[in-house]
Amino acid sequence: MNANPTALKQLMAVGLNMYEAKVLLAIQGRGDVTARDLARASGIPRQRVYDVLNALQMKGLCTEIPGPVLTYRATDLKNGLLNMLVERNREFQRDLDEKRRIAIALADTLQVEEAGPPTNGRLIEVIRNPTQILLRYDQLLLGAEREVLATAKLPYVQEMAEETYEKVVHGVEVHFLIERSALSGAPGMIEAIFRLYGDHEHRFCDHVPMKFDVFDGERSMLYLPYENRYGIVALVIENAALAGALARLFWSLWEDATPHIELEEEIARAIAEVRE
Repeated sequence: MNANPTALKQLMAVGLNMYEAKVLLAIQGRGDVTARDLARASGIPRQRVYDVLNALQMKGLCTEIPGPVLTYRATDLKNGLLNMLVERNREFQRDLDEKRRIAIALADTLQVEEAGPPTNGRLIEVIRNPTQILLRYDQLLLGAEREVLATAKLPYVQEMAEETYEKVVHGVEVHFLIERSALSGAPGMIEAIFRLYGDHEHRFCDHVPMKFDVFDGERSMLYLPYENRYGIVALVIENAALAGALARLFWSLWEDATPHIELEEEIARAIAEVRE
């Protein structure tokens, strides 16, 4: 069988190896088929085809049919591939969680206190480049252990639209307070927020007075208009008192904000505008 090179490449892009992709293409639309026939049709060495079929079964892409002669049958391809991607994301998140724990433990072990008087947490970091702003934001998300309070309004960091996966670890709650003007003025931001963090809480309000995020009630990130070529500057402030004040502001706005469920049609239109 000469496998469709485009389909083969696309299946490998979503996570299959070459043997798996070839066997998956060979089994489509064939009904119940033996491993021997699949090896012949796919060009896979017969001694390897059983391992490949077992891997496809583990991914939910085919099923074994018992009988006098063992055969295999393709499952629904769309559901199988989507389920495989969901599981791959779970594995990625588990791996990310483990690496995060290792990084924190390593930092705690190797950290050397600087000489001199303590700063009492009055540490301010200024970031002007959008790429660096997003990188620092991702670092703070990944470091959060309990809760993130996030606001969204224009201007937004365009690079966020290129993000591909959620950055918070499992169990961390994220609350997004979004200025309603973003629905028409920044559909890319809306699409990114709901694509990456759709399982978290979102509300919309008419006006967010200042763009800021609060991480675990201990540190905050503020985004301020600035006369540079990017039009924005970010401040990261390690101060629990300021973080607490911003959290109180956030919850006072949240209380009167509109749950996203009441704006489903507008949200869907914004997302469709980006994905069309």
